[in-house]
Amino acid sequence: LDFASLKHCSVSFFDVGKPETAASRWARARTRAAKIGKGLSKDEKAQKLALQHWLEAIDPRHRYGHNLQSYYDVWFESESSQPFFYWLDVGDGRATNLDKCPRSNLQDQRIRYLGPREREAYEVIVEDGRLVYRESGLPVSTVEGSKWIFVLSTSRALYVGQKRKGNFHHSSFLAGGAATAAGRLVAAGGALKVHTHSDFSTGRVLALTMSID
Repeated sequence: LDFASLKHCSVSFFDVGKPETAASRWARARTRAAKIGKGLSKDEKAQKLALQHWLEAIDPRHRYGHNLQSYYDVWFESESSQPFFYWLDVGDGRATNLDKCPRSNLQDQRIRYLGPREREAYEVIVEDGRLVYRESGLPVSTVEGSKWIFVLSTSRALYVGQKRKGNFHHSSFLAGGAATAAGRLVAAGGALKVHTHSDFSTGRVLALTMSID
């Protein structure tokens, strides 16, 4: 998937003053659809994202999916004929402000989606029995009191980084694309201590104590 195309899509999605052909609208729709399902053709077991993460992925601004779903539920109940994002930002729902998720939170909490070059800094490999970052060669060492997350892509590349709520989540690593596995981990000097695996399709969470030989 061409990351430049994604960037163009994100910029132009709400540029209502800019003329656009039917062909270009379909091209943008295909790009967003490919973005969500990216990797599914490589691995039949790839995990599909829950509804809130789908909303986050197709939103050009990548607003936090949990917040988007709160507004999506209101839109759904309204039975509006307007498409959700149009309703939310420029249509009948533009003045909607929920107590459980104020409009300011919706607009401020945007998830960072990594491009191919940015992603390289988070890729992790096993070297001499330790988890190390491929680019820097530094061992993976998590910080106590913070959450560290990982994603395994459908091409079996592993990415690890620190979670920042409302800014950097599992979906950040693959820019909303499909993943084979994801979860949380604790590591010291490259030695994996605790690994928590999340099954996107069922919400089942398995906690395992692991070591690398």
